[in-house]
Amino acid sequence: MVKIELFYNSNTDTETPKLANELKDKFGNKVEIVKIDTSEEQIPESYGIINPPTAVINEKQKIKIEGHDSLSEIVSKAIF
Repeated sequence: MVKIELFYNSNTDTETPKLANELKDKFGNKVEIVKIDTSEEQIPESYGIINPPTAVINEKQKIKIEGHDSLSEIVSKAIF
């Protein structure tokens, strides 16, 4: 299973959580998607500087999210 942490700021971004839920439904048990709202939670220090919206795959690879297609592509590549 691939773990994808999605960092977003709910003060400026309402789409990322919706997209995350859609992808969770689409890929099921192949992926664990964790949504982290940076307006409420701190970014782990081990990740360094992150500018939301950003995906972190398996706590290693950081990828900037550039929209729905970008997020879907990130998840697909991470699984396969």
